[in-house]
Amino acid sequence: SPAPLAPIGLAGLGVTMQFHPDGPAGAVARAGQGVVLVSAVVIGVRWWRGPWPTFGQSVAFVVWADLACAVVAITMATPAARLLVTPYVGLIGIFAGFILGTQVLRVHCAFGALLIAGIVAGAVVLDGQRVFDLYLYFMPALTWAVGVPLIGSILIELGRRASLRNARSAQYDSLTRLRNRRGMYSAVASALGQRGTTTVAVVVCDIDRFKKLNDDGGHATGEAALGALADVFGGIAPDDESTARIGGAELST
Repeated sequence: SPAPLAPIGLAGLGVTMQFHPDGPAGAVARAGQGVVLVSAVVIGVRWWRGPWPTFGQSVAFVVWADLACAVVAITMATPAARLLVTPYVGLIGIFAGFILGTQVLRVHCAFGALLIAGIVAGAVVLDGQRVFDLYLYFMPALTWAVGVPLIGSILIELGRRASLRNARSAQYDSLTRLRNRRGMYSAVASALGQRGTTTVAVVVCDIDRFKKLNDDGGHATGEAALGALADVFGGIAPDDESTARIGGAELST
């Protein structure tokens, strides 16, 4: 996960900026970055050595990381230096999109966009900078802080859906939309793997004279019969039961 790299990288940035001409100016700015530096080291070590955080702890980490990046950015001495800090927000965005989902990522990206917009607005109003002069700084910042995480989350979601479709197609019959033989074995194995005593009952149903039905009416008629019977089984089977087509004309539940 890129998450442990973010606080460690932020801590390294904080140390370097203490000695850089565009670093924090004044005791308050240095103190703010010092707090971020110390907390970044603590959180980075926790990520590397501790157990994987819960969902709530991961959300709290994203909130801390966004605020820490904002503190380091706004305490830099020049607008260009402030904008150059914001790509670190993108590293957090990759974590948010991959682990926490699109909703958290959208809030995170909105914060990153507002942070960059606020820095640019402050540079124009307070420092007399022109927006065009800052273009080479804020456009890459927007790309890395907002664009890359959003595009990455889209690709992750597309890959996740494709994997689910492939996994489903491997265990389900395309004609009846019931489980196939592999899917039935998987469902039985899952039931037997549960803790405690488990009773598994299997009922097998075969369509009489199915070959004659196919010969007289054609394969379309046979497929329609299988589909109709599958609909009946699907309608009467409870949610905790599995229904499958395990052979040419056999259905089991």
